[in-house]
Order: sequence, then structure tokens, then C-alpha cells
Amino acid sequence: MRAFFLLIIASFFIAVSPPTALAAEPKIDPAFNPICWQEKDCACARAKFLRLDCKNPQDPALQGGFVRGAAPCDATGWGKCLPVGKTVTEISFGGKREFANVAVFIQLLYRYAIGVAAIIAVAMIMVAGAQWITSAGNSEAIASAKKRIGGALMGLFLAYLSFFILNALNPALVNFRLPQVFMARPSHAVPQFCSTVSSTGQFEFAASKDNQTVKPSLSAQASFSLAYADPAARDKFVCGNRLFIKNGGEQTCFGDVCNPGAMCIDLDDLGKTAPFHCSSVSIIGRITNDKFTDSGCLAATAGHLLSGEGWESPLIVSHCKVCSNKPWVICKNGTKVKISDARGELYEMEDQQSYYFSLSGLMIDNAAKQCGNQGAKGIVINFEMNEDCDMTNENHWIGYDGEAGANQNRGKDLGDDRFFEKNSATMPEKYFIPLDKVKKGIILNVFAASDIHDIDCPGVFDSKECDAVRAKFYSDLLRN
Repeated sequence: MRAFFLLIIASFFIAVSPPTALAAEPKIDPAFNPICWQEKDCACARAKFLRLDCKNPQDPALQGGFVRGAAPCDATGWGKCLPVGKTVTEISFGGKREFANVAVFIQLLYRYAIGVAAIIAVAMIMVAGAQWITSAGNSEAIASAKKRIGGALMGLFLAYLSFFILNALNPALVNFRLPQVFMARPSHAVPQFCSTVSSTGQFEFAASKDNQTVKPSLSAQASFSLAYADPAARDKFVCGNRLFIKNGGEQTCFGDVCNPGAMCIDLDDLGKTAPFHCSSVSIIGRITNDKFTDSGCLAATAGHLLSGEGWESPLIVSHCKVCSNKPWVICKNGTKVKISDARGELYEMEDQQSYYFSLSGLMIDNAAKQCGNQGAKGIVINFEMNEDCDMTNENHWIGYDGEAGANQNRGKDLGDDRFFEKNSATMPEKYFIPLDKVKKGIILNVFAASDIHDIDCPGVFDSKECDAVRAKFYSDLLRN
């Protein structure tokens, strides 16, 4: 009992004591904060947990996990992202089957239990009253009835008194809440390269290219007077230099300025991670193996139309006599022109592959000339994807999704051979890598195995049924 009163007193002082003053943390723009999401990106991230397609972010199954107005992601268009949405029960409780989380469900059960306790207490008092009335003056029966009434009243009193006392001391003691576990964006807290920040971004020099592994300190007197678009400041943004971004905290972005015909990369000649340096490559990227597949081998033998059997490591086939991994120029009528002289390399790592292609502006222009007066839509890369539990691999055409949120230059799956051959002429031009971007050098960011659809068709021959599945997965490519 003594320990109980000490606990009550301690809880009281915790509840009424003034909060400790904390040093004000520097404000970080939501675009640079990994816990902050845009609604479309949150829907796609949650779709991976729910095994759904994120082509329709307004799908009710994907809603409920995007939390608006929560600091520090309270800027317009930003919010936090939960991996799952509502908790749904099979049985209705008080007319409700959907709960924000299991804590809300337990809270409802607790309040129901308080109400049930009151009902039981009233019922016990009624039973005791009937026992008293029918006792016919029997002292033992009357004493038993009094005891039962007293016990019911005492139990009811303790149940409600404990609730009121705890609620008065600290509402959190009775309002059971689970901590919300929000997802973090799989990206840098600030963009990797300063060039991807808005043109109005303001920077402060942090460290030179010779000190890429040293953590720099942000001075309180930083003026953030550098602008990427200012020609006089270009020497500060050379490849490998690091700079602080205004409202970006103490994290840094890299400069990426190189001489014409070169681009800033972090791979050495063996495909291993290296300090950022200028290299004469035109397209560079990584593809990560983030796709969780079911028993693809068993499913493949069932003879059903499937998508999701998945890819095995290495994702892109590289050890073969004739691999299709090459960049192509696509004409506006859908004609494909292979850039055969392009030099390419694939490097295998633990859970990802890196690739790069070196091609000159002359190679690109010569291929584009073959399109004639109609002109070229852009460049795509053809990769041979390594099928899991299937002897026949799939060729997929990889384009460009430059509108993919804060991480620009995202790769995009434009379909397998059959779909691309049929629809490349009518696909929106924005999904093809612009020729001028390749000439300057382009990095395709945030490209993963889960972004590429595995199209498996029943039987030996392709079918209209399989074309309908393709049309569903690539519906955005069929709209101009």
C-alpha cells in the first residue's frame, strides 16, 4: 500500500512539473527530412507492404497511412507515412470494425469493461435487494444481502475512482496509446547532388573534394550566399566538393560540375564504391533487389497468369554470349535504333548491380539521324532481366521518370518486348530519356527490382489475356 501511494505521488509531480526547456533545433525543410513524404510516394511505399499496385494512389486500400499536419512535416503537400493503415476486426464493436491501431481497439474494450462493471454492480444490487425482501426477517439472509450490496458498491466505486484519479494525474495513464512507427524515405536526407536542389537553393561551402569522408561542421555564422546557378560560384560546386543547404541541417550535398563529356560518379573501374570523381560516362545507375517474392517455382508450374514471380540475383543478366543490355534511340514512330558502339559495364554487388554506358554525342546524333524528319523521342535502355524459376528471361525497356518527386532522373519500366513493340510510338515522350541529358551525363536514381513487372503467361504462347495484364500494369504509359 505504501508503494502504491508513493507511485501516485510520483505520477502527480511528473504530471504537474513544468517541461524542461530544450535548445531550439534548427528547422529542416520537409524535402530534406527522410521522415517526410509526399502522398503519392507514401502510397507507393505502402503498396509494397500490402502487395498492391501503386498506379492508383487513391485506392482505398492505400489510404489511411498518410498523416498530414504533423510536425516537422506540416508544410503544404507533405506528411508522415505509416507502413500499414487501419486495424480491421472481424466482429463489430459498438458498430465499429475499423480502428486507427490496436491501441484504439484496446481503449474501446477498456471503456466497455467499465460499462459492463457498472451493469454487473447494478444487477448484484438488484439481486441483493430481492434477497433482502424475501428474507422474511432472517438475519443471516439480510446480512448476506447487505454484504453483497456493499461489495457491489465498493467495486463500482473503486473502478470509477481509479479511472478519475489516474486521469487527473496524467491522461496518458488511461488513454492507452501506441507510439506510431513512421517510415523513412529510402533516400538521402538531402539530395545527393546540389544540382537537384531548387534553382533558388542557397548553399554554404563545407569541404573540398579531397576530404569526402570527413564530417564538416556548420558554423553559426554561415551566410548561405552561394547559388548553383551563379557562374562565379561554379568552382565551389566541382565534383566531390560538399556544401551545406539552407534549412538542410548539418548534412551536405555533393557538387557535380565536370568538364564537358564527363560526369560525376562514385564508382571506380572495377565497379566498387569510390570517392566522387569525374569520368567519361553518359548513363550510370543502380538497380537494387528489394522485391520479396512468394514461392515462384511452385506458382510457375500451376499454369496460372502471374505477375510477381520475380527476379533472381543478379537481376540483370550479364554472363551470356549475346546480352541485350544496350541503349537505344527511339524514333517518334516507334522505330528503334541501337547505339551499338556504346560501351557498357555491369557490376554485381551484394543486393544490387551498378551499370554504366559510355556513348559520345556523335554516337547519339548518328542514331537520331536515322529517325529522319520525324525526329527522336529519346533514349531507352534494354535490359535482360534474370527470371526466377524460369528458363526464359524477359527483356525490359527502361526509360525515364523525371517527375518522380524529390529524386529526379528516376528510371521507369516501359514494359517487356511485346508491350514496348506495340506501344512505343504512342507512349508519352516524357518517359524517354532526353538526348541532351544523356550528352551531359545522367544518373538514374532509385531504381529497384520492385519497379519492374514480371509478366508470366500461361502455356507456351503469349495471349490476349496476358496483354490485358500488361495494359493494367502499364496503364499510365497508354495515356498521352
